[in-house]
Amino acid sequence: MVTQRHKVLFEPSGQRGWVDDGRTIMEAARDLGVDLQSLCGGKGICGKCMVAIEDQTSILPPAGTDVDMVSQMDQQEQSYFEKHPFPPEYRLSCLAKIHEDIVVRIPEESCTSGQLVFKPIRGLSVELFPAVEKHDLSLPSLGDSESNWDRIRLFLSEQIHLHDVSADFRALCHSSRELSRSPRLSSTWVWMDRELIQIGMDPEVKTYGLAVDLGTTTLAAYLCDLQSGDLTATESSVNPQVVYGEDVLSRITYAMEHPDGAAVMHRSIIQGINRIIHRLAARVGFEKNSILDMCVVGNTCMHHLFLGMAPDTLGCAPFVPAVRQSLDVKARELGLEMADGAYVHFLPVVSGFVGADTIGMILAENPQKCEGNVLLIDIGTNGELVLSGHGRLLCTSCATGPALEGANIQCGMRASVGAIEKVRIDPETLKVSYKVIGEDHGHDANQDCGIRPVGICGSGIIDAIAEMFLAGVVGRNGRLIEDARSRLVRTEDGGLAFVVAGKEDTSFGRPIFISQKDVRAVQLAKGAMHAAARILMRKAGVERLDRIILAGAFGNVINPESAAVIGLFPNCGCENINSVGNAAGEGARMALLNRNRRNEADEIERKLEFVELAAFPGFDREFADAMYLPHREDAHSRTPTGYPDGGRQGENSGKQRRT
Repeated sequence: MVTQRHKVLFEPSGQRGWVDDGRTIMEAARDLGVDLQSLCGGKGICGKCMVAIEDQTSILPPAGTDVDMVSQMDQQEQSYFEKHPFPPEYRLSCLAKIHEDIVVRIPEESCTSGQLVFKPIRGLSVELFPAVEKHDLSLPSLGDSESNWDRIRLFLSEQIHLHDVSADFRALCHSSRELSRSPRLSSTWVWMDRELIQIGMDPEVKTYGLAVDLGTTTLAAYLCDLQSGDLTATESSVNPQVVYGEDVLSRITYAMEHPDGAAVMHRSIIQGINRIIHRLAARVGFEKNSILDMCVVGNTCMHHLFLGMAPDTLGCAPFVPAVRQSLDVKARELGLEMADGAYVHFLPVVSGFVGADTIGMILAENPQKCEGNVLLIDIGTNGELVLSGHGRLLCTSCATGPALEGANIQCGMRASVGAIEKVRIDPETLKVSYKVIGEDHGHDANQDCGIRPVGICGSGIIDAIAEMFLAGVVGRNGRLIEDARSRLVRTEDGGLAFVVAGKEDTSFGRPIFISQKDVRAVQLAKGAMHAAARILMRKAGVERLDRIILAGAFGNVINPESAAVIGLFPNCGCENINSVGNAAGEGARMALLNRNRRNEADEIERKLEFVELAAFPGFDREFADAMYLPHREDAHSRTPTGYPDGGRQGENSGKQRRT
């Protein structure tokens, strides 16, 4: 039986192609490489993959049939639109199946492009001792019967003092042509003093390495000159796997439910890194064979998918990784477009949900070498925490979910142009002012500006809830409180909500608000983070924290005062809370530039104590206490000092005066 195929045109990008009958619009978008969000992994829950079905006769030839363009709404989709009214042409792309030629319009809020995924590193000092070193050839003249490889080995042995060097097969094949040319001036690149991985004729060519941070949401790459140690260029992008699920668990589920799921996501992320390599090559001006080394960090799921390993063991107890040790894998075996003989080094992982990114973070920040009790936190879709105290180094992870990055929030979005990133609320009048990404300055609500908001991102959400708490709009238990001072606390989409931007101020004619459900989602995320930190402190016998280090792109933009107000982490004076940017990427860069740091990473993995939260006595109570704003004061022996007014709020209200 021949499967019927239909033509799909996506607007406004103009991307088009043919898909099999019965494929969902989301699947068609994936097949055609169309920019479309899918935060819940196609479960029909998040609503972020919303699209509009256009009248195809205006763009495509008439089909000449009465068959519906897309499938009728099932009960799940009907239930969603009953709760969230939209015009009739809107559908959830993950549930709507294609039965005719169609035109699909993707609204701005459903796109992943334009997101701010810059993940800066500080460029910490590191002694240069790369795994790949370049040596200019001066071949000795031997007898006519001696091979080129014999002369190369003799050169490496006598002049560079490298003995028993082997050769990558492709490099050896390439040398037969290169060394037959005249003049015989060329260079060799040797990996770890033991393998020849490339021969080239241009002695002026530079040697590059790439440090890569595989984030659940973003990819970041740092191009380094391996001869000088300089950071030459950086590139970042949205992780293309987001179309298969916003968080780690969604992707593990996708891999387990689809026979080719892991392979599909492996190809997706490799293509994403190759696109980054192409952009770097165009910017800097080099050929792909100039990248001769790569060092990679990422959480355990990203680590496995990048390697092409199925993450199935991470989806069921006892949640163990397929491999923990550091690995060196040929780049060509993974499909990476760099030097044929190049290796990719993977830092070790710790557990099913504490990965190489945590090792990289420790490598960069060295909390175990700091004085006092230091808590290192990478705030992201999956939160990783490291505590150094009383001579011990402990770590754990918690499922914060994507709420802190704008997902699972009704008006939430990732950080991109049009997202509200900062919020302030007057505690007396409840008048709102906010700053939108892409504008030079903030503005008051109801005041016209150049860029109208599209949604609210993670830093704005934390700001908003902290401000709502301080203004008495949200109680300590997280419940929204109707307030006669303002019409901004009102019913939206069937529930009580606080309006941050009115419909007249937004770019799409609907208000941007924080609902009761949104507050609960943030409470769950921050409760998990706070409770995880408290458990590590109990395990190490630590009574107080002397310093908190916030890592990751989100940690770099979050307002520490707002985070302290809602109780994202245990109490610590705001002056002792520091943001350090992408520490995981920094650790990858250090391991790229100094091979001894790779050995140090292995040693850290051996010494690091992993704490399983679910199995720790009292975690449920800690989590319940941490759900309060900022947390239950009577649960701990000291008075909170990390937020304004010393935590002296009323029993049922968060109303405070900002100091």
